[in-house]
Amino acid sequence: MESAAPLTPDLQTGIRNNMARLYGPGLNLSFGQDASLIGGLRIQIGSDVYDGSVQGRLRSLQESFLVRIYEHLIAGIEAQSRRS
Repeated sequence: MESAAPLTPDLQTGIRNNMARLYGPGLNLSFGQDASLIGGLRIQIGSDVYDGSVQGRLRSLQESFLVRIYEHLIAGIEAQSRRS
């Protein structure tokens, strides 16, 4: 588990308890810091990733902009070809 800033012991305990409830007892969860997350946290357990970081949200926003631009370009090309 990574966070942009240090987490209080109480918050770490709460996260451990919630993850143990989801994944069962005996889960070994380690905490680290990654300032590039800007804010929030990212939790990876096996192949499951819970990304609540600002960096993740910005990446998602960027991807949605790129999809919208692509769709707009394709629509313009299709409209142009229908006019030809």
